[in-house]
Amino acid sequence: MLFDFLKANYANLFYIVNDVVLFSSLFILIKYADDTKRIAKSTQEANLRPVILRSDYLPNWNALKSIGYSMETRAPLRLLEFSILKNIAIDITGYLILDHIKYELLFAHLIPEATEDLGSFQPKWGWMQSGNELSAIFTEDSGQSSNQSNMIVIDYQDIAGNKYRLTQKVNFTQTTTSID
Repeated sequence: MLFDFLKANYANLFYIVNDVVLFSSLFILIKYADDTKRIAKSTQEANLRPVILRSDYLPNWNALKSIGYSMETRAPLRLLEFSILKNIAIDITGYLILDHIKYELLFAHLIPEATEDLGSFQPKWGWMQSGNELSAIFTEDSGQSSNQSNMIVIDYQDIAGNKYRLTQKVNFTQTTTSID
């Protein structure tokens, strides 16, 4: 008699509880798969991510005004130096904002024994492996007005195509962020 009572009054309860358990399990599996995908992407990015830092000394932003190329001596006056500390960086580009003027950076890998000319400096450097220095200059004629304050920005990719941006702002603090 008790069984008949439960069967008659709670027959649908079993199906409802069963559905709740199934949907909860499905939600947990989807959440777990999403977290696994995120962790795998983060691990891959950490293993491939190049580390680029500016390696020369700048006492202040006015020191950047001496960076450039001398047409008389056909040699760089002073260079911005960037060290590639980890992994291969590709498609390296950048710009400098100095006194509200934005200058495109030109890059070269300088070999001390070789005499470099302005033609060796390129607006986009194809790739650089870790353990090397990449030099940069800017030319006065590449300047465009900007409303931003002093900063150095380098954009680059890892070999999987993930994009990163190194930014050095007014206080010379360098930060690297992933960009999409």
